[in-house]
Amino acid sequence: MQFLTKIKYSIALVFAVVLGFSILNGCDDSGITKTDPVDTNVAHFDSIWVEEDSSAGSFNGINLLNGVNSTGGYALRDASLYGGQDSTGTDFYLRSGLLLDQLDAGYETRWFQVMNNSSQIDFDTLSVITQNIGTALDTSDFTQESTQFWGYFNYPLTEYPIYCFWLKGKRDGGLTNGKNVYGILRPKVSYDNNPGGTYGFKIVYEVKINKAGENYFHHAH
Repeated sequence: MQFLTKIKYSIALVFAVVLGFSILNGCDDSGITKTDPVDTNVAHFDSIWVEEDSSAGSFNGINLLNGVNSTGGYALRDASLYGGQDSTGTDFYLRSGLLLDQLDAGYETRWFQVMNNSSQIDFDTLSVITQNIGTALDTSDFTQESTQFWGYFNYPLTEYPIYCFWLKGKRDGGLTNGKNVYGILRPKVSYDNNPGGTYGFKIVYEVKINKAGENYFHHAH
């Protein structure tokens, strides 16, 4: 009897180990491992930093299609950080790369605000935009040529808005295979190396884009 009892305990232990291994590996009843689907049309850019325009070599532009920062005169930029026009170096916003001041023209980008404040989880889990649009995401939803209409970025950040953008200029210029590339953007952190003065502001954005022109921004990362 003692021998049979040991065998029963051994079988129960093996069964428990196998069951636990299956659970940890995310298997369903058929033994197929569940994986997070990846949409190859969605690109995620974790940290794109830009700085206040202080010289011709300042990295105050963003190429949103490729997820990289650029100088203010870079021809492929989609947006530029603008502001800080008074002596306090405050009140910054993103504006279309097409807008001219002392910058060479880039490409036109249109904007609307999805959320006026958000958490990191809000951004990470935002898959489909339903806020502030019609029955479906459409180019007519992008009413502004900059984010200034909704407020400013400063140091330190007190709000973390989410904006949706449309790369209109690159679609018109034949750089998106005829697709209306949409994206979402959120500030992560800002810095100021010269508080109360000019030419010290820097900010980091997180961006996701859908290159297929779809209202879908989930990225498994």
